[in-house]
Amino acid sequence: MADTIKCPRCSANVVFDVSKQKITCAFCGTEFAPEELMKEINEEKLFEHAKAEEPTANKLEWEKQQFACNSCGATVFADVNTSTTFCMFCGSPAIIAERFTGEFEPDYIIPFKIDKDTATTKFLKWCKGGLMTPFNFVSPKNIAKMKGLYVPFWLFDVDAKLDMVGTGKKVLVTNSGNETTTITDVYNVTRKMNACWNNMPFDGIDRIDDDLMAAVQPYNYDDLVKFSPMYLPGFFSEKYDVSAEDLTNRVVYRSKEYAKKIFKEYTTEYNSSTISQDNSEYNVYDHDYALFPVWFLRYKYLGKTYEFVMNGQTGEVAGIPPQSIVKKIMASAVVLAIAAVIVKIIVSLMLGGFVG
Repeated sequence: MADTIKCPRCSANVVFDVSKQKITCAFCGTEFAPEELMKEINEEKLFEHAKAEEPTANKLEWEKQQFACNSCGATVFADVNTSTTFCMFCGSPAIIAERFTGEFEPDYIIPFKIDKDTATTKFLKWCKGGLMTPFNFVSPKNIAKMKGLYVPFWLFDVDAKLDMVGTGKKVLVTNSGNETTTITDVYNVTRKMNACWNNMPFDGIDRIDDDLMAAVQPYNYDDLVKFSPMYLPGFFSEKYDVSAEDLTNRVVYRSKEYAKKIFKEYTTEYNSSTISQDNSEYNVYDHDYALFPVWFLRYKYLGKTYEFVMNGQTGEVAGIPPQSIVKKIMASAVVLAIAAVIVKIIVSLMLGGFVG
């Protein structure tokens, strides 16, 4: 069954209104705070059939991808990771409840803070800021598809006992007449301290580019709230397919990179410093499962498709737009013109006068 959250007043579909940060019913106009609606719609009751229908090991994969819309009865198709989608027949938001139970129930969620219209405006403004973006690239008509998706993230807590050994260099440069003397002193440096990183984020889905997800971060954790399905209607969401255990090595690697920055910060009395030995211990002691908001944009220009992503909370955009050949030629012409002027000035100085 694909569930749809209904308005307690009129039984019509409700959606999460980003601009108001409330659950709204388009039919009767009633608005609910997410926590208020949860009091009227018991979450256990909403998901009770899902817990009773846990998928069995011998259930066909194709069967797992078909669900009946509880608004119109039509079949809702979804891939194995999709958690919320829409009924293609009646358009109702559809929550696949069984994918929010057990190990797949998120601990936290950051609700969308930027709606579709605002995201479109911010994206087009970002495109206009590109110095080499083609003149006719920036147009709402070029947006082929726009999708608001809650992306699964793992938030890791790490304790570290830092023990780093290296060298620090102090450089003294003196001038005497026409002579310049450089004196370099090398010191042994040891830095030991405790460090802790909380909520270190890693996306938990394999098909989404990790670099794109990293590019739209950071998220503001002030908006991190306890997970509730009330924030889902009106958006897509997916469950993780990369476990927390699978990410442990990457968490430790990133922690080591953070430790290197700490070493630099605590050796600023030197002109430069390097680590020769790292005896630090890193303990990934806890993790939480969360859903973060992301806008995905598919943009068509001159027959080619470009992919962009936007942080659904902060509006940060990532992606590579095309570059204008015309603008490149214009930029090259400007550079050549400036170079010509500089050469002309140099020649005039060498000849002892201005060349007209």
